Amino acid sequence: MPRELGSALEALREVRGRRPAPGCPAAELAGWWEEVAVASEGLAGVLVFPQDRRRYRAEAAFARGEAARVRGAS
Repeated sequence: MPRELGSALEALREVRGRRPAPGCPAAELAGWWEEVAVASEGLAGVLVFPQDRRRYRAEAAFARGEAARVRGAS
C-alpha cells in the first residue's frame, strides 16, 4: 500500500475514533464533523479509483453539512 494512502486511511480512522460523546457542546461536535470532512477529502485525493474518490468526497460533503446543521441548531 502506498504510504500516502496508508496515512490518509489512518488519519480518517483516528478522527472517527475521536467522535465526541453524546451531549457534548455543539461547537465540539461541529468541529469534529469538520475534521471528518478534511480527512475524507484527504483520502479522496490519494485514491486510485474514481468511484472511491466520489464516495469520500460525498462523505466530506455530508460531514460539512452535518457541521453546518449542528452549528445552526445551537
